[in-house]
Amino acid sequence: MLLANRRWILAVLYFTGVASAQDFLDSAVISMLKSQHVPGAAIAAVQDGKVLREIVYGDANLQLHVPVKRTTTFQLASLTKIFTAAALMKLEADGKLNLDDPVSKYLTGLPKGWSGVNVRELATHTSGLPDLITSPNKPLTDEELNRTAEEALKFAESQEIVAPPGMRFQYDQTNYLLLQRIIEYISGKSLREFLTTSVMQSSMPATEWGDARIVISGRSDMYTELYHDRIENAANLFAYPKYLDAAAGLNSNILDMERFAALLTSGKLLPRVELDRMWEPAKNRGGQIVDVANDLDLRGVAAPTVGWFYADNSAGKASTSLHDRRIGNVNYGFYQAKPVHRSPDQSAGQR
Repeated sequence: MLLANRRWILAVLYFTGVASAQDFLDSAVISMLKSQHVPGAAIAAVQDGKVLREIVYGDANLQLHVPVKRTTTFQLASLTKIFTAAALMKLEADGKLNLDDPVSKYLTGLPKGWSGVNVRELATHTSGLPDLITSPNKPLTDEELNRTAEEALKFAESQEIVAPPGMRFQYDQTNYLLLQRIIEYISGKSLREFLTTSVMQSSMPATEWGDARIVISGRSDMYTELYHDRIENAANLFAYPKYLDAAAGLNSNILDMERFAALLTSGKLLPRVELDRMWEPAKNRGGQIVDVANDLDLRGVAAPTVGWFYADNSAGKASTSLHDRRIGNVNYGFYQAKPVHRSPDQSAGQR
C-alpha cells in the first residue's frame, strides 16, 4: 500500500510472504505516479532484512528542478510514529511495558475518562481521546505551536471524548504525546535520546530531528493540494512543537530508511514475537478487527496496528493503493502487506 497526493513520497514497504514484491511494487508505483502526477519519489521494498527494490524518481524541488536522489532527505511527519511504535515494542520485549496495560499504570493525573485507555489503543489511534490539535488538516496556529505540553493536554482534556476505548479508529495527536511521556517515564531518557540510541541505533546516520522550520541540508521542499486543485508550497503545514516529537519529529532519506527497515524486518531489533504483535491488526474490546477499509474505499481489510497499518487482500480481492489528496503530506509509508492470491492465468496477465 502507498499513500499519495501529488507531492514527494519517501516510502518503505515491509512485505510478509509476498511471492513477487518487485512485480507488485513496480506496478503499484508506476500506476500511482502516473495517475497522481507525483513529481518526486524515493521508494523501496524490504523483506526479511533485504532490500528487494528501490525506485528514485522525479524532482525534490519544483522551482529549481532539483532531482530526488538516494540522499535526499524528506520530512517524515506523522510516519515518525513507526519509530515510536518500535520503541514501545522494545520496552515490551525488555519486560518494562505491556501493550495491554492501562495508561494510568505509567501516567498520573489523567482525567477519569482517560485512565482506562490502554497503551495499544493509544498507538493504534483507537483510544477515543479528543485531539489536542484543533484542525488536523490545517497549519497549527501560533497559539498551538507556542503551547507547552501541559497546556496542550489541558486543551484536550477540555474537549469531549470521541468514542469508548477501542471502538473506532480516530487519528489524533493526543495519543502520541501520551506515548512520548510513557516512553520517557519508563526509559528515564528523553524521547529523542531513547529513539536515537535504542531504536535507530547506528543504522541511520543521516536522520535528523526537527520540523519544517529547521534548516536541514538536502531536504526536499513540501507541497500540497490540500486547499486547491493545484500544487502549492506547504512548509507551514509541517511546523510542530517539540512535544509532538513522537508523532512527527523525524527527517530521513531512503538509504537510512532501508537500513532501519532491514534492521526491523530481520528480527535484529525486536524478537519475532514482538514484531508480530507490532503488526497485529487492532481489535475492539469485543474482539473484532477495527477495519477501516470501507471508510477509505478500499477492498480487503485495512486496520490500524501499533506499527502503522495492516493490509490484507489475501482472499483474492484486488489490491488497491491508498490515495488521499486532502492529506498535506504523507511522505513515507510503512505497511505489513499480505499477498494477493491469484491463479496462474491471472498472474501471467499482470506481468
